[in-house]
Amino acid sequence: MQLDALKIRKKIISIGKIQKITNSLKIIASMKIKKLTIKVDKSTKNFIELLEFFKILIAENQKKNPQPTKTIWILLNSDLGLCGAYNSQIFNLFNSNKKFGDKIIAIGRKGIIYLQSHNESLIWSSVAETFNWLKIGELAEYLTKELNDEMKFVKIIAPTIKTNSSSNFEIINLLPFDQPLVEPKPNNSFIHQELLVEPNFQSVYEHSLPIYLHYAIFKFSFLSRLIEEQMRAMAMDSASENAEEIAEELKLKYNQSRQQKITQEIITVTQV
Repeated sequence: MQLDALKIRKKIISIGKIQKITNSLKIIASMKIKKLTIKVDKSTKNFIELLEFFKILIAENQKKNPQPTKTIWILLNSDLGLCGAYNSQIFNLFNSNKKFGDKIIAIGRKGIIYLQSHNESLIWSSVAETFNWLKIGELAEYLTKELNDEMKFVKIIAPTIKTNSSSNFEIINLLPFDQPLVEPKPNNSFIHQELLVEPNFQSVYEHSLPIYLHYAIFKFSFLSRLIEEQMRAMAMDSASENAEEIAEELKLKYNQSRQQKITQEIITVTQV
C-alpha cells in the first residue's frame, strides 16, 4: 500500500513538471503571436496596395498565354512540432490535390522531412527559421525563371482566418488569378482607371512578376507562422488542462491510499 502511494506521488510530481513546460511553451507562443499579428497586418496592407496593379498586368498576360497544365506547389510548414494539426492539414490538402508532374517547394523542416520520406522531389526548400525577406526574394526570382520557361499554376497552401478567430487551410492560386487573394479594398477607384503602360504590358509584367511573388509569399508566410503559433498555444493550453485533470485524479487516489493506510494502522493499534 505504501509502495503504491509513493508511485502515485512520483506521477503527480512528474505531471507538475509537464505542466510547467506546457505553460511555458504557451507563454512563448502568446508572445510570438503578438509580434506576428503586427507583421501580418503590415504585410497585408503593403500587399493590398500593390495587388490591384499586379492584377491588371497578370490578367493582361493571361489573355495572351494558354491555360497552364502544370503546377508549382508552395508548402509553408513549421520547423517545430507541438502545434496541433497544423502540418497534417497542409499534407492532407496537398496529397488530395497534387498531380503527376507537379513541382514542389517546401518551407519548414517538418515539410521537408515529410516530403522526402514520401519520395517527393523538391525543386527548392528552406527551413522556416531562415525564410525571411531576403530568402523570399531569392525564391521569387527562382519562380520567375521557372515561369519564363513555361507558364504554370503557382499554388500555395495557406491558412485563412475566419470571423470567429478559427482557421482552416485552403489552396490559393498566386498564378493565374481565379479568386481574391485578399478582401477587396473599399472605395478603391484605382481598378476603374485605365493604365498607360510603357514600353508594353509584357515588358512591365516580366519586371513586376518577381515583385508580386515576393510580396505575396511574404504575406502568406507571416500568416502561416501566426496560425502555427496560435495552434501551438491552443495545443499547449489543452495539454495543460489534461495534465491538471490527470493530476487531480492521482491526488484523489493518493489521498485514498493514505487514508486506507491510516485506517489500517488504527485498526492494528486497537487490536493490540
